[in-house]
Amino acid sequence: MGRIFQRDGISKLSLSYMPEKLPHREEHVDEMTMLFAPMAEGIEQVPWAVMVVGPSGTGKTAVVRRSLSLIESKSRAKAVRLRTEYLNCRFAISDYALLQMLALKLIPGISSRGYSTTELLQAIQEYLSNRKEKILIALDDFDSFLRSVGRKTSVIYDVLKGHEGGKGSIFLILAGVEDFSVYFEESWIRNYIWRTKTSYVPYEYDQMRDVLQSRTQHAFFPGTINEDDLLIASRMATKFGYGSARYGLELMLAAGREADWENSETIAPEHFRIAQTRMEGVIEQAELRKLSSSVIGLLKKVANASASKERAYFQLSELGIVKEEEIAELRKLDFEGIVDILEEKGQVKVALLGMPAKGLTG
Repeated sequence: MGRIFQRDGISKLSLSYMPEKLPHREEHVDEMTMLFAPMAEGIEQVPWAVMVVGPSGTGKTAVVRRSLSLIESKSRAKAVRLRTEYLNCRFAISDYALLQMLALKLIPGISSRGYSTTELLQAIQEYLSNRKEKILIALDDFDSFLRSVGRKTSVIYDVLKGHEGGKGSIFLILAGVEDFSVYFEESWIRNYIWRTKTSYVPYEYDQMRDVLQSRTQHAFFPGTINEDDLLIASRMATKFGYGSARYGLELMLAAGREADWENSETIAPEHFRIAQTRMEGVIEQAELRKLSSSVIGLLKKVANASASKERAYFQLSELGIVKEEEIAELRKLDFEGIVDILEEKGQVKVALLGMPAKGLTG
């Protein structure tokens, strides 16, 4: 048995795992649950659809899935017949395929063939009507679906038209990376697809550290990872993953596996550097040889300290780096992603980032 991951710990770092708390996204969850609060209480619901837009890895899917769970729990407490479903429609290549995915998930025993697109939607609506039930469906990667169908879809039109007269039973959360509202040519459609007020933007490194810490508490054994490890992981995810929590979680998993393979009892900063280069190499040995001897000397100072210490960051004075020209060279390396310069509370610290220390010391 490994010494790094708790039982089912690896699953806690997966994108499918749904934590109870979402650091720096609770406000987003609150807004989503508020928007659909009337529906959960059996009251007439507006909006009929909500659009969630933001870069990959900014917490959209986690917020949507967490919100669905809370909305459904609230409806059960109120004895409201409401069902929620989450569908990733990235691989749906037509309106029919999208409705087929929903029908197969929703209606027991329904045939996957023999229906037209219109008949499939009618079958879903009739099923919900017969059960006196409404459904809130999250369609993730909706912009990918729109690209697959040439940015033309009738499903959303037909679903929203079903609400005319107050008889609609299908409500939507549409999530994607890009703003896809421009693809709905009819203005009335755009009027009924609301936007969230809270924006989804990349995580800053301190926010990323909170996100990763909340997951690793359940993924790794106590004492396996320390604050410096979380710091270098969050800085890597911010620099190389552009603030994507998805990148950060993949990095944590890869570093944990590196430590496991070494039969280590802790995850060291070097494990993160190795993991990062496996995911996305920053500099190759051939490129390293092109650097000047003075720059190589600077990198070796950082690498030697990194190889002999169980921490990632060092003050410049610890490394004997005090000359202005040396600090200027370090800043260039920071820009290139080979090192990371962190300035906090009046202190300047540096860490080797873009390659394992053993690549410079071995």
